Amino acid sequence: MKINQLIKKLRYDNDLTQNELAELFDLNPETVKRWEQGRSFPTFIKLIAILKHFGKEYDIDYTDLDPDKTED
Repeated sequence: MKINQLIKKLRYDNDLTQNELAELFDLNPETVKRWEQGRSFPTFIKLIAILKHFGKEYDIDYTDLDPDKTED
């Protein structure tokens, strides 16, 4: 599963809006939107924090990461 798909799935599975997910991690809602669209990606540290928050493992496909699109 790609990172953008994973973030969106975690949000949906936990009945959160993009705004609510952004609030949980002190982010701008536009950042969450860009992540879910695959236009940018969270930093590794932010991604791990999100996965830990939702009790998920770190076994994900990192091949879709573009360092030029990473933001938190």
